Amino acid sequence: MPRKITLSKNYLNSTRGKNSTRLYSPEHREKLRESWRCAPSERRATWNDIVAEQNTKKREEISLRTHKICGACKLLKAFYLFPKNRTSADAHGTMCLECRKEYDRKRYENKGASIRERVKRYRKANLPKVNAADAAKIKKRKRATPKWISWFHLAQIEEFYEIAAAATMQTGVEHHVDHIVPIKGKTVSGLNVPWNLQVLTAQANMRKHASFIQE
Repeated sequence: MPRKITLSKNYLNSTRGKNSTRLYSPEHREKLRESWRCAPSERRATWNDIVAEQNTKKREEISLRTHKICGACKLLKAFYLFPKNRTSADAHGTMCLECRKEYDRKRYENKGASIRERVKRYRKANLPKVNAADAAKIKKRKRATPKWISWFHLAQIEEFYEIAAAATMQTGVEHHVDHIVPIKGKTVSGLNVPWNLQVLTAQANMRKHASFIQE
């Protein structure tokens, strides 16, 4: 006969018990106690029902929120002031955009050299994968270049890359050619045309990523 296990009062008051049941209401705790007296299949079904109910309740609570507290400055701010993060429960990051920008700046100042060295080692050790990714970028850029643009437009596009290279040499800060409207954005996609290009610092370009910022 299998041994019956119950969630005792001592267990619930212990550190392990609090961590494992801290999200459950008293009604759910009672269901958990009763589930240990059932067959394993019924026990799993009970736990799944409780988890589904908790997740539904949590999603409903989060959907009603419009603000959250920044983990860095501890200020209550609106959701649109936080970066998107699909892995988070509320689909937003823990730090606001200003704090995240300051965090990335300090991190780049402290660890920029080591990060660049690590990237170089990775590219050297994974050359086939890097070449495939670079080829995909070139193919994507060619696909975004319309066939109706003239040779003059193509020369203007090349000029942007020459300006970025010259700015890198003159300032010592790496510059990139950025698409104002990204050619593969989440909500909108632009074209590889001269009037959709701009020269940005590498840090600003990587921070912008594939987002479209309307002024």
